[in-house]
Amino acid sequence: MESGVLEGENLVVWREFLRWSQSIHAAVNKAVAEAADLSVSEFEVLTRLWSEPDHVLPQLELATALNWSASRASHLLHRLGQRSFVTREDSGQGRARVVRLTEEGHRHLLGAFEAHGRAFRAMLLDRLSAEQRATLLAIMTEGPDRAAGS
Repeated sequence: MESGVLEGENLVVWREFLRWSQSIHAAVNKAVAEAADLSVSEFEVLTRLWSEPDHVLPQLELATALNWSASRASHLLHRLGQRSFVTREDSGQGRARVVRLTEEGHRHLLGAFEAHGRAFRAMLLDRLSAEQRATLLAIMTEGPDRAAGS
């Protein structure tokens, strides 16, 4: 069994993974920011809400789906609320809240879709064959949170 210390080729893989993922994130973030004045995190929140039938999700469920702390989600949702992109409402179940995409948020999101897709395709999807995309998706959906022994 290998030690936990990354050396040699494994260290190179780690560094290249960071460089690669950060460059994709930076390019997509720039494209979305220029097109719609949204960060990738804001875009993802709005997209998650947009994908729901009533454009509503419980705040805790949204935070969990994004793998964020409740505090991080709350701060970002507060900023989106100040921009009138979402509302947060009592769910009627204790302190739980639901988050709703507003018409303004929906309009802003539509402005970002094209830029997001174009940037992500250019930075990743167009560089992969169908087989490579399938392999990458299989690796990502197995994910570290689903890997054996985690």
